[in-house]
Order: sequence, then C-alpha cells, then structure tokens
Amino acid sequence: MRVVAPISGLVVPKVIWKSGTMAEVIEGDEVRSGQPIMEVVDPSVMRVRTRINQADVPRVRIGQSARITLDAYPARPFTGRLEQLSPIGISGLSDQVRTFVAIFSIDGSDPHLLPDLAAAIDVDDATSERSAKR
Repeated sequence: MRVVAPISGLVVPKVIWKSGTMAEVIEGDEVRSGQPIMEVVDPSVMRVRTRINQADVPRVRIGQSARITLDAYPARPFTGRLEQLSPIGISGLSDQVRTFVAIFSIDGSDPHLLPDLAAAIDVDDATSERSAKR
C-alpha cells in the first residue's frame, strides 16, 4: 500500500487501544475506517504541550520567552515562547487544584527535536523562574 501525504515531514506512528493496552499499529492489526494510524509532523515547527498549575498562571503570558530542555538531551537547551494557554482549567488528581494546558513553540529546528520526548520548560520571568514539566 502506498500512502501519500499533502505535506512533507516525519511520519510518526499513532498508538491505539489493543488487547488491553496502548500500542502502535502493526501489520495484521484490525483498525476502523477513519482511525488514524500515523501522523505526519513538520520537524521545522516543533511544540511542547504541558500543564501549568493554577497558582502559576498569573505569572505567564502569551509571547513570554522560555528555555526548553529535552530530558534525552539535557546539554542541548532550546529557546521558545508561550503560544497558547487554555482559558479553562482541568482537574487532575484533586478537584481542588486545576491545571491549564499551555503550548510552547520551539525556535528553529534541530534533528534532536522528535515527537513525544519529555521536556522541561523554564519560563523567563522578571520576578522569578517557574518550571513546568511535560
């Protein structure tokens, strides 16, 4: 089978629920019509999605710069900025504490930037440094 994408980029397998666990689709697996089994990612435009604690939301703003470090490559920091911050918080382990989804863009491109790598984000703030962990 030949699959053609409308954009060039990196092909990333999607995970599906099978046999009681999440796993990548392999030859012979049964999938539903319309079920995504892969995604094409533009490696020149990478982003990090994280959650920000409700106590830290007043300290961040759209456009704010950040230092992004990948856990796999801690000696290779990247610069970026806050692109989006959800207006509505979500509950996690406690109904008392809310977190807000934030998306940080990473400046430039690098072959080390791959989908689904864990990252640490240090937001530049004039009064203090706050960290968010993905």
